[in-house]
Amino acid sequence: MIFFTLFVICFIHLTLVQNAFSAFEKMNPPVSVSNFISYIAICAIIKDEREDDLREWVEYHHKMGIGKFYLHDNGNISVAAMFPDYIEQKIVDVQDRKDLAPQLNVYHKCIRYYRNYHRWIALIDADEFIVTRNQCSIPSVMKKYEDYGGLVLNWRVFCSSGHRSRPPGGILTNYWSCTDYHHVKSIVNTDYGVSHYGNPHICLYSHDKYAVDTDYWRVFNAYVVPRPSLFEIIYINHYHLKSKEDYDRNSKRGRASTPCPSPKNDEYFWAKEAMCKSNCSILKMPEKPARDCHLSTFAFIQPPSFE
Repeated sequence: MIFFTLFVICFIHLTLVQNAFSAFEKMNPPVSVSNFISYIAICAIIKDEREDDLREWVEYHHKMGIGKFYLHDNGNISVAAMFPDYIEQKIVDVQDRKDLAPQLNVYHKCIRYYRNYHRWIALIDADEFIVTRNQCSIPSVMKKYEDYGGLVLNWRVFCSSGHRSRPPGGILTNYWSCTDYHHVKSIVNTDYGVSHYGNPHICLYSHDKYAVDTDYWRVFNAYVVPRPSLFEIIYINHYHLKSKEDYDRNSKRGRASTPCPSPKNDEYFWAKEAMCKSNCSILKMPEKPARDCHLSTFAFIQPPSFE
């Protein structure tokens, strides 16, 4: 009976989300602007993140070439209070979203309303760091994929690396136990992106366009079997667990994507921990803005022909 009730709640939620899209569009027609603010932006839902973790995430991506952050505050800890400097510089834009499970609505809004400001919008979370080979700037990598509707990036999932209590020094320097994972997240080409596809991982596209992985293979859903080549050019470090102390804290926040209960309990933690059998390189904070790399640097494979 409990599982049936949860199923009904989730179904009703998805239905309300789709209906909300139509009402939202009628009340808020899209903005039309001719000039980009930046080549690529990040759109994220933020739910009670620690200030030092969130600033590390913004600082890292800004140095990697992200020109704008649309942060939607769905928690009780003020995001705006963390970024007075970045807000004044118009690098970070913070909007309050205290409604229940607004993540999909937020993604839809970002694609629709900010498409004329940016060529690409990355739909990622605050525990996900976009990684490129040799820390080349993210824009210089994305230029190779402009003919496609979107680019999906596989997760390299990081676990606790043995930390039971929260270690000092931030996220990047403290975690190395990892595993390559099949989940993906999307960077949407605003020329073709329409909306999300009912979950936070994959999107819909217009003009017969579609998303590809970094090997140019067409992606149909939120799962791409990990293979070594998908972690050669650009991918996501997903700091999923962090320390047990962080995990316990974060698992109590609730979920921004759905009102359904979170599966994150001790059993979930140890199951994920057991998956991280590899030791990965520690991601370093760039000391200065990342350089633009020439496309030949990446030695891309040729896009497959389907003719």
